[in-house]
Amino acid sequence: SDWSSDVCSSDLRVLYPKQMIQITGHTDPLKPDFGEGSKFSNVTLGLKRAEEVMDSLIALDFSPGRFIVVSRGAKDPVAVGGEQKDLEKNRRVEIISTPNE
Repeated sequence: SDWSSDVCSSDLRVLYPKQMIQITGHTDPLKPDFGEGSKFSNVTLGLKRAEEVMDSLIALDFSPGRFIVVSRGAKDPVAVGGEQKDLEKNRRVEIISTPNE
């Protein structure tokens, strides 16, 4: 993927060398008039997006045990509106460092 550049992976290694990394997948909001999928398919798609990012980081030699992978589906939109550009902004993956306990 384009996002997994050396800068991104090295930043994660340097800034968060031992912390857990939560990867959260998101989809666009459910809008029946636009024909988007069900809640189940949006949760599944969000999880697939997050897992693809995790797999890319593992391929860059990150330890698989450092990741927490979740899906929010369409629950947390960053853009609202019926335009395609609004829907596209919600199709994203967020990477958050979490403290080890």
